[in-house]
Amino acid sequence: MKPQQRRTPGSRRSVRVGRIVVVVAVLYALVGASHGAQADEQRRPKAFKEVAQLQLPADAEIDAAAVTRSGWLILNPESRRGYQVLEGFSTTVIRSFDLDTLKPLRRVVLDGVPITSGVAAVSAPTGTLMAGEIVHAVDGPGRRIYLAMSDPGQNPAGTFVGGAGFPPDGQRPLRRFVAIDEDRLDDGKDDFAASFREPVDQVRLHSYFMLGLKVDRAHAKPAEPGRLLALFAMPQGPTHVSPFYDHTLAGWDVSGLNFDAGAPSAGEVPPGTTPVTGNAWARRLDVCSGAPMASTGGFGQGNYQWGMLATRDAVYTACQASDAAGGVARIGVDSSTGVPRAVGGQEFFPLGQRISDVFVDDGGERVLVQSWGGGHSWWVFDTGLGRFTGAVSARATDSYTMSAGIDATTGRLYQLVQDYVGV
Repeated sequence: MKPQQRRTPGSRRSVRVGRIVVVVAVLYALVGASHGAQADEQRRPKAFKEVAQLQLPADAEIDAAAVTRSGWLILNPESRRGYQVLEGFSTTVIRSFDLDTLKPLRRVVLDGVPITSGVAAVSAPTGTLMAGEIVHAVDGPGRRIYLAMSDPGQNPAGTFVGGAGFPPDGQRPLRRFVAIDEDRLDDGKDDFAASFREPVDQVRLHSYFMLGLKVDRAHAKPAEPGRLLALFAMPQGPTHVSPFYDHTLAGWDVSGLNFDAGAPSAGEVPPGTTPVTGNAWARRLDVCSGAPMASTGGFGQGNYQWGMLATRDAVYTACQASDAAGGVARIGVDSSTGVPRAVGGQEFFPLGQRISDVFVDDGGERVLVQSWGGGHSWWVFDTGLGRFTGAVSARATDSYTMSAGIDATTGRLYQLVQDYVGV
């Protein structure tokens, strides 16, 4: 997957971290370490030479519960900043560091916990299991990090919280979004964050499952923050009997966010958590309305946030026309403004497989959809050609976990799977 010409990517995936993060020279998209890493030391290719180690904060610096729970990395190669994100039971610790020197820079604490990602992720507010990353977005040129946050003690009315694999789109309930200004954070300012939620005319989305965030740089000026895209799935539960699903793609102008010193600890209603007031739109995904976004019945089949690819004339993602019939959805947008048509303008490119994860290759403008059922494969969709162009084998069984990531500078897909014997 090496296109002849590639765009400059606008973000990177976050990756799960253990007690020590190993920094690998040749990978921008890091993958989690396997339990057999020490035993395999002698068999490692020379290209994977370890160049340094990044320690986690000392136990005294973070919530003691966070040490034994979950952590992730968020990287912004354009600002040369990395972020360790560690969740406790009610707070989230973020420590920034320099990507070149690995020197720790600043430690801050946010109220609440991140919304984890993946079909397999336990969505209960007090549990984390098989979550490969958190719902987030990186605006490289805009020097901002966006996080979707939940509250372990809150379950809003009308929100159905499920467990691993059911409902397939199940996530922690949404509490608020947080934007982190990297320059303000570097400068040691108290007002480094903005706490916000969906616009008032999109309030119905607050109880929906938050699947993914993406910054649209295709329609942004170099010195301005890009529009924030948010993908919501209509909740499913025991009482959901309608065949119609109101999955929605929203786009928000976040250039006017209020960065406030009280934002890191802002709750659901207090000053500091305000609706987006800039230009905003929301479009129902009509081509995805026949089923949940991810296929039902999966346990351990998906571990990442739902990817979106934003181009000049469309936003691409994946969904299902009906259960077990996944494919790629194209939502056409105005090439000048990035706003979709009020009606129509959507296309569905069928794959006919169960789906569980969606990656994007921003530079090559490709969408990678992971299928499952008797094994896993990544199906590559070329947006320029408007069709699937091939598949990459992932694993021969549904029974094992897998880590994966894309090097956005080359389009290469990296996978880490457990050793197993096929019979």
